[in-house]
Amino acid sequence: MSESLIIITLVMTAVPISLFYIEKAVLKNKQKNNLIKRFESKLDSKLFFSKVDIYSLVLLFIIHIVLQSFFYTFESIDWDISSYLVASSDILRFNVPYEVQWESKQPIFYLIYAFLIFLSGGNLIIFKILSDIYLFAIISIMYLTTLKLSSRSLAFFICIFYLSLMSQPWASAEFSEVFSLFFIALSYFLFINKKSFIIIGFLISISSLINAGSSLFIASYLLILLLNKDNKIKSNLIKIVTGFSVPHLLITIFYIYRNEFFVYYETFLKIPATYTNREFNFINEIFNFLKSIKEFNDTLFLLTIFIISSIIFCLYIEGKKISYRKIEMLILFSTSILFYTLAAHGYYHHMIYALYFFSMSATFITANFNRIVFKTFSSFIVITLCISSFNISVKTLMNLSAVYETYPLKEVSELIDSRFESDFTVLALDGVLTLFYLDKPNFSYIIHPSNHNEEFITEGLIRAQKIRNNEISLLIDEEPDVILCSNNDIINCEIYDYKQKYKEIDIIKTRQNPYLQYYDNQTWNLRLFIKEAAYDE
Repeated sequence: MSESLIIITLVMTAVPISLFYIEKAVLKNKQKNNLIKRFESKLDSKLFFSKVDIYSLVLLFIIHIVLQSFFYTFESIDWDISSYLVASSDILRFNVPYEVQWESKQPIFYLIYAFLIFLSGGNLIIFKILSDIYLFAIISIMYLTTLKLSSRSLAFFICIFYLSLMSQPWASAEFSEVFSLFFIALSYFLFINKKSFIIIGFLISISSLINAGSSLFIASYLLILLLNKDNKIKSNLIKIVTGFSVPHLLITIFYIYRNEFFVYYETFLKIPATYTNREFNFINEIFNFLKSIKEFNDTLFLLTIFIISSIIFCLYIEGKKISYRKIEMLILFSTSILFYTLAAHGYYHHMIYALYFFSMSATFITANFNRIVFKTFSSFIVITLCISSFNISVKTLMNLSAVYETYPLKEVSELIDSRFESDFTVLALDGVLTLFYLDKPNFSYIIHPSNHNEEFITEGLIRAQKIRNNEISLLIDEEPDVILCSNNDIINCEIYDYKQKYKEIDIIKTRQNPYLQYYDNQTWNLRLFIKEAAYDE
């Protein structure tokens, strides 16, 4: 980190500690202390809220849509999402996940995606809106959960802080972590309300069938139950393990029945286990993550450091007297960090679980002065973010159809479709989103282009007899009608140099379109080749 960033971090770390002792010195008598408590009470009742929490949720929803819709003008945030869309569309053609097309996530993830694609009518921008509504369901669960742990106003501002964190570009994409987080968040809400442990185990199981790594959270609940001195520990452990096991058993039986068990085994266990076996500098990656927050919004970074310091100081002050609820939160947050560590790639979306429980850890802030600082900073952040996003967001929301029609790869898909009067095949080694628009499977069993270069993936799929050695070369020799590729190391994209039947169609305007992808370093030099028989001058 730079020296200035280190200094800012150290200063912000000292703020909650200083405020705690200032408050302790100033509020020596009950009368002065009651002034602060009355101020907190007004925040809970008159200034922000009524008796009905629906008003809070409506305001949170408006803020959420303003912040998220800012990115709708970009066709893609991350190219992983394009592959998920193609894999999920295959389910709507009545195929089972991994049967015809392969992506690395778990079956329930594609079922949820397929349902949203169905509801959206295959319209990508409507799909994005539905995904944001799904994310808001998580925010609603956070609000209701935090109400059980703190005051109404603190619950609201914790959600505001979480909205600010999730308004970063990488958090706006429809990653599997977001979809599995819904079930993890719901399981914790039920847990603190002492609901059925079988249902809690079931929810974690569904989450793990969306993203295999979230299986770690079953260990969290088992540890929490073991630390609880409840006389029903054995019974509760059996219930939660049973709830977790049943969905996995049913899915396994289903894939055995479909003669697809080996590819399911490779995808759920073998490949993820190999995926984590990478060199990973945890400290360095955490610093990079915090630095990315600072680059996004300085105040958000300062508040993040403030919360970290507050949590550590709270644990120091309470010592052995720390409440059971805080221990639960620490275990769940630690599990989220463990997920990020085991993923071992430093992708920021691997922090989505951690951001949820980190935000709720703001309930650790008990000192009145520190709570006021937290609420003030949260308000300032979300107001500045909304102001900077408002014009573009409103313009986009008012012209959804126009925005959708100008998506670059949608135009490319229409260009491809116009070349054919009958059915045709497409090998997409880039520009995978065109397959979603065309409602076609990839000519390749593996959808995501970069996975062709991952030996731990290709070896697993070869073992499952789904692909062959030198798969890409063999696919090119089969001469699909359309090839989309780019100047990367998957293949030699000068197709006409070794396959004379193909002719390149100029799509340079697509490559130069600033709204093709948010991250420029993911925008390859996309090129389009079509067999000359289908090429019309």
